[in-house]
Amino acid sequence: MQKILLKKFLLTKVLISTVILNISCNEDIKVSDCENISGFTINENKINNKVLLIGIDGLRSDVLNKENSPFLYNLSISKFTYVNYNHIVERPTISGPNWSSILTGTRVDKHNVSNNNFSDNSLTVYPSIFHYIEKRAPYLKTSSIVNWSPINKYIAIDADYREMKEINDLEVYNIAKENITSSSSDVMFLQFDELDIAGHNFGFSKNSNEYCNTLKMIDNYILNLHTLIENKRKLDENWMFIVVSDHGGDGISHSESENIHVNRTVLILENPHLKFRTTYISSMSDIATTIFDFIGIEDNSFNCKKDGISLIKK
Repeated sequence: MQKILLKKFLLTKVLISTVILNISCNEDIKVSDCENISGFTINENKINNKVLLIGIDGLRSDVLNKENSPFLYNLSISKFTYVNYNHIVERPTISGPNWSSILTGTRVDKHNVSNNNFSDNSLTVYPSIFHYIEKRAPYLKTSSIVNWSPINKYIAIDADYREMKEINDLEVYNIAKENITSSSSDVMFLQFDELDIAGHNFGFSKNSNEYCNTLKMIDNYILNLHTLIENKRKLDENWMFIVVSDHGGDGISHSESENIHVNRTVLILENPHLKFRTTYISSMSDIATTIFDFIGIEDNSFNCKKDGISLIKK
């Protein structure tokens, strides 16, 4: 009888210890804990890799097809590509929160960008990828070239080159083309905004000629930029090519966060030397983590704060 009681006591003690351990392991890490974490590693086999991250504001997934965006469609079916037409959008389904999550690797409840005026944000605590690159590998050249200027005013503040004046999509394309041709950027972010404008004015729909024609124009810009990247690859430069949108749209709005045409959008990753997690359903915070994995920067503070995972298959 004493042996049975002893066994029950020991089993109960183990179960209690296990529960306590699980609760402890699942507790949220405090920001102050992350701030006190230092240290980083650079993978010398990856640090010379390069990234072109292209953002298309307001791209509705079902409008990307052979007719409206022939280049992006062909890229999406390449054997070297990860594609997700159900890429998960942050809520609220507007630009500020989603470009912030894309560039910081964290969700809205951390970076605290919940609107388009960036009031009460926590971007100094959860900074963009450019902050970590500048801190850990300052010899890398970074740039952020955007039509929607709040991105560069609030998020991409640590990029070596950031265009601060108001520019249109054609100017974004021309500056990017020059930077790639002149080897002025190792990690480059672009944002095209005119598709979103067309959606608000004429409808986010494959039945809107204005919306579809704007997408065709941006698709052609991206085709030309990809051609430049292919030329760089022929010179043994290893580029990752990424295309993502911040949200979809329906009617002339993207405020209905429960609407699947709004809260899902497109993500495309392409590199001829990598394998991707093709069955994984991506979200905004995965992009920054994937970029750091690709260029070989392992920053302990970022890893403590991030919400995303790398989409590169090990």
